[in-house]
Amino acid sequence: MVTMNFNKIHCFTVLLHIFFKSVKGCFLLQLLSCYLHMANKQVVHLWIEREYSSMASKRVLKELKDL
Repeated sequence: MVTMNFNKIHCFTVLLHIFFKSVKGCFLLQLLSCYLHMANKQVVHLWIEREYSSMASKRVLKELKDL
């Protein structure tokens, strides 16, 4: 469920970034485009970090149960 919501948010921000980048001449739109691009990178980084830490903690718990 979380992955599906993440994919929707990711696609939406990428589409917005492409749209604003295609609009030339407006400084505010270009600034917003940069902001969306950086925010999207941060969201991806946090999501990967959370998923990785979740997998790592599950593996540690499994190893503790096996002891």
